[in-house]
Amino acid sequence: MYPHIEQMAEVCAEEAERFLIEGFELSPWYSGRLKAALEGTRVRACFLGHSLPYVDVAALGFEAAMQQARHHLIRRD
Repeated sequence: MYPHIEQMAEVCAEEAERFLIEGFELSPWYSGRLKAALEGTRVRACFLGHSLPYVDVAALGFEAAMQQARHHLIRRD
């Protein structure tokens, strides 16, 4: 699956300054390979486990979803 993700990321990087790739087929090691393949593009990764709340970017919009994900990642119970 990785070659398809890399190709998609290359196209997205040409078209937009910021973009999000999400899905269950993604692996943590993809971020290192994408950093190498997309030289000059900032790549950040976040992998949430099943015990954490699901953040639906489509329903919330990008900025609101990123705020909600950030809240879940840094909260202290």
